[in-house]
Amino acid sequence: PDMIDDFECQRNGVYGDPGYLDIAAVDNPDKSGINTSNRVGRYTDRNGSFHAMVIPFANPIALTAERNQVRIKVWAPKAGRLLVKFEGGGSPAKEKDAQITETNKWVEYNIDFSDQAGANHRTLVFFFNAGVEM
Repeated sequence: PDMIDDFECQRNGVYGDPGYLDIAAVDNPDKSGINTSNRVGRYTDRNGSFHAMVIPFANPIALTAERNQVRIKVWAPKAGRLLVKFEGGGSPAKEKDAQITETNKWVEYNIDFSDQAGANHRTLVFFFNAGVEM
């Protein structure tokens, strides 16, 4: 229940507008290190400095004192800024940065949203290469 998508058997995520799909399940191009799974999600950054991978939820996201971390494994061809944001719902939006510094290998990023325990958000957003015009 804590996993949104592993692109194999845990396919719990829905990604934004289907007519503007920016993520696809593909064969893992680098089955090594911390990610030896057969399938992964490939995100395609589009024009604009803040193009986003948007994951809407039908109900408020259950952020609690125990469940408040966002973990994502990323294989990036270049360094950049990963901006993660909770928005929608009755609480003010909250965003946090993670710097992608290691390239061409799988790296797990953990973004701490413990300050959002009990908040009311309905959307999780990832901005890869945030702030950089493509």
